[in-house]
Amino acid sequence: MFRAILNGSQEREGFYLYGDKGGGSASRNMRSDIFANELGNSVVVYKADPLVTPTSPPGQYFINLKGRIEIHYQKGFAQANTYKDAPYPISWLEVTGGKVKVRENGMVMNPQDLIFSGDMDRKRISNLLPLDYNAQKAIQLQDLAKTAKNYQEKVYLHTDKPYYYAGDQVFFQGLFCLWKLLSAG
Repeated sequence: MFRAILNGSQEREGFYLYGDKGGGSASRNMRSDIFANELGNSVVVYKADPLVTPTSPPGQYFINLKGRIEIHYQKGFAQANTYKDAPYPISWLEVTGGKVKVRENGMVMNPQDLIFSGDMDRKRISNLLPLDYNAQKAIQLQDLAKTAKNYQEKVYLHTDKPYYYAGDQVFFQGLFCLWKLLSAG
C-alpha cells in the first residue's frame, strides 16, 4: 500500500483512504453497518496536501497520515464484513507523529509508530510478499523456470577406439553440453 501511495496509484491498485470527519463528538464513534450512510457523516475521503514529501537521504519519503485512517482494499475479499455494503477488507491505521517514513520500495522505516487494526492486522498482509516484489518479473522468472526444465546437461566422451580389451589403455576426451530436449505434445 505504501509503495502505491508513493507512486500515486493507490486507488488504481484498490486502496481507498478515509478519515474521521472533523468536529465530531464522542457519539460519532458509534457507526452503522452501512458504509454509504457513514460516508460524508462520520467518515470522509482522506486528503492530505501534500500526501508524500521527499526527505533525505534520497529515496526516502514521508507519507503524511494524521488521525485514524480507514483503509478499504477493494480488490480483495473479507472473511467477515465490517460494513454490509463493503464486502472487501477494511483496516485502520493510526500513525504516531502523523508521518510514516518509507523507502521508495514501500518499506516502512518507523514501524514502531504504526498501529494497524482490522484485516491488515489479522492477515499480516505486509509480511506475505517481499518488499521488492514485482509481479511482471515473477512471471518472467516462472517462464524461465519452465524453459529450464526443457534443458538437460549431457556428457560426451570421445575415445580413440570403438572397443577395448582388459588391460588396454583408454584415451578419451570429455565434453559437457546443454541440449534442449524436445517432447511431443
